Amino acid sequence: MNIIVLIKQSRSAFLLLVLLVFGQLLWLAPAQAHVAHVTAEFTPNQNNPNNRTFTNTSPITGVCGGAHRQWCIDNKIASIASGFSTADARKQGSGVVDHGRGSLYFGLPEQRSITVVSDTGETAELFLRITGFAFRYSQPDPNLFSSTRDLRGCRELYGNLNYSDSIFRILGRNDNGAGGRSSCAYEMLAATEFSFVGTDILYELETPEPLN
Repeated sequence: MNIIVLIKQSRSAFLLLVLLVFGQLLWLAPAQAHVAHVTAEFTPNQNNPNNRTFTNTSPITGVCGGAHRQWCIDNKIASIASGFSTADARKQGSGVVDHGRGSLYFGLPEQRSITVVSDTGETAELFLRITGFAFRYSQPDPNLFSSTRDLRGCRELYGNLNYSDSIFRILGRNDNGAGGRSSCAYEMLAATEFSFVGTDILYELETPEPLN
């Protein structure tokens, strides 16, 4: 994942534009790339001098831009559609029920530290974290059991029924994206084919030191 950062400074706020170029973030993505525009704003507050979090001002796409918008607001989660075309992406089990690549397996990038420079020459450090992801997949038989009871490297934040032919999950990383590269996996029926129809990225922006 490549990142380009532009920043402008006004008297009252840092205005941030992050261009995220996603490429093969997940195992299910073939040779694809997607440019996502993310904007955020930081406004100093004398009543909260230790504030380190940017306010997301980018258009919300993906899971938080639809029916789950209020849930995302309540849980302070931002999402962006990855742009991956997964309508024809299929996952076939390896024949072994485990947490390897024969299961549902996602590789996720490490936290990125970025130096941003304002128009007046001031600099600040910014952390960009990919904190989780959301995805939907279908299975041929709604009577098959699809559980996240034994996740590895992540946890379920939201999900629909385990018995369904159209399953939706929002998963968060155990390290909240602050560690190194990590993976998220859980056991699936090893011989069953699943079709993926969408993948969204959860992220957050934070400064390591207060901007005041």
